[in-house]
Order: sequence, then C-alpha cells, then structure tokens
Amino acid sequence: MRRLALLTCLGLALFLVCGLTPAWAQNPQEYSAIDKVTPLKWANTLIFWAGLAYLIYRYAPPFFNARSADIQKAIEEATGLRIQGEFRRSEADRKMATLPAEIARIQREHDEALAREYQRVQRDTECEIERINATVTAEIDALRKDGVRRLRQRTAALAVDLAERHLQDRLASDRANYLPDFLGAVEHSGQPENRA
Repeated sequence: MRRLALLTCLGLALFLVCGLTPAWAQNPQEYSAIDKVTPLKWANTLIFWAGLAYLIYRYAPPFFNARSADIQKAIEEATGLRIQGEFRRSEADRKMATLPAEIARIQREHDEALAREYQRVQRDTECEIERINATVTAEIDALRKDGVRRLRQRTAALAVDLAERHLQDRLASDRANYLPDFLGAVEHSGQPENRA
C-alpha cells in the first residue's frame, strides 16, 4: 500500500513537472494567459490523481489479495498433484521391482492349482474305473448265473429228451417184456403204501 501511494505521488510530481515545462518555455506574454489556467489544471490533475489513488487504495488490495490467494491455492494444488504423482510413480516403481516375484508367485499358484486339479481328476477317474469294474463284475456274475441257469435248463431238457429217446428205443425193442413191468411200476408208485 505504501508503495502504491509512493508511486502515485511520484507520478503526480512527474506530471506536474512535465506539464509546467511547456508553460515556462513559452513567451512571457503568453505565459501570463497560461498562468491563469495553470492552477485549474493543477487542481484538476490533483483531483484526478487523488481519485485514482483512492480507487487504487480501495479496490487494488482485495483484487491482489484474491489473485494472490488463487495463486497460492494453485501452488498448493500443484504441490499436492506433484506429491500424488511422485507417490504413484514410487508405487509403480515398487510394483515394477516386485513384478518378477509376483509373476513367479502367480505361476507357482497356477502350477499348484493345476496339480490339485490333476489329482482331483485322477481320483475321479480311479473312482469311475472302480465303479465301472464293480458294475462289469456284477453284470458278468449276473450273465454267468443266467448262463449257468440256461445251461442247466438246456442240459435238463436235453437229458429229458435223451431219456425219452432212450425209453422209446428201449420200448421199441423190449416192448413186449418191458411195458407190463413199467406199467406195474408206475401203478405201484401212484398208490399210497399201506402201513400196518
């Protein structure tokens, strides 16, 4: 503020000196006519400079203070952004420094997960193989039992057929002798035995 007032006074002094120089350099007759107007010019100039000084005194400090506050705020924001940028850069540098270890860790985790999956699939496959073996064994046993049953039935049917043929052949050859004995045996087997 003091500087502003000092500059205003200095400017006023320079203006007065420059404004008065042409009046002194003129002829003396003209000087007397100009001499009457000069005090009004001085008063007018003084009022102008006083008004200008008042306006500068009144409105310049808040303007410059606001501008200074804006500049300070911009400086603080820039400083904050710079610090934030340095932090991000240091984080990126730290991550880049640990990147090989991170890649190795991810690879190791992947290998472990792959090994676990392989073991799970192997266990599932073994369980499926055992289940299939049990099913096949049960089916084989069922087929074997069914085959044995059919074989027995077939054997029995063939034995009956063979016995029937054998009987027919015997009957044909010994019909006269064998038939009454056979009929007697059949009748005797059909009657209940008398018990005393």
